[in-house]
Amino acid sequence: MIATTVHHLYPFLSISNMVSVLYLLFNIPVLILAWFALGRKFVWYTILSVISCSLALHVIPDIDFSSNVLLNAIFGGIFCATGVSLTLRSGASTGGLDVISLVLIRKTNFSFGRISLSFNAMITIIAGIVFGVEKSLYTLISLYTNAKVVDTIYTSKFKIQLTMVIAKNKLNTVRELVLNHTNHGLTYTEARGGYTGDEKQIIYTVITRDELQTLTSLVHQADPSSFITIQDVGEVKGKFIMK
Repeated sequence: MIATTVHHLYPFLSISNMVSVLYLLFNIPVLILAWFALGRKFVWYTILSVISCSLALHVIPDIDFSSNVLLNAIFGGIFCATGVSLTLRSGASTGGLDVISLVLIRKTNFSFGRISLSFNAMITIIAGIVFGVEKSLYTLISLYTNAKVVDTIYTSKFKIQLTMVIAKNKLNTVRELVLNHTNHGLTYTEARGGYTGDEKQIIYTVITRDELQTLTSLVHQADPSSFITIQDVGEVKGKFIMK
């Protein structure tokens, strides 16, 4: 959007080249933020995503799928959100405001779509001064569609509840794993296996999906007999600590 605005103000610049170059340049400070806030693995995958997007912007020509601007806005938002959501669920992002939204979603209980929509709406309103009110309104429709689809595919499954049934003598070990590797709280209670009659401990905790694979792997290493169930959490009320 910023690149398009610059092209409108300086039409002698090539929009196809400028969008891809500016897309890369604007992502440099964002990737630095992600390096410290979201981890190195996330940054490397995001760099790959940003380079791929930049190449696609440079190579793929502009295509008018429909003469109806409203249809283009709605379905453009759906297709874009689907790509963003799948990228996020793979442990990366498309860069830009997505990274900032991911940092903020870890500090608040707002959804990814709501945060992203707020940022993009402000930029759209500013761009409306250049392009006119009508185009800005269509863009806002596309952004709203984008936000709802992202929240449906990604944010609704962002926080998950783990229920872990472990051996009684492994309680302290697993407790330390949860506290040290996720920084989240937990609740545990005593239980007894219905088949074996052995004493067990049941641990309840809510974590983020990107913490799931690491934590479950560590728990299974600590207690190979552990039994873990996973449930999606739509919303958390109360203090939810995130790194």
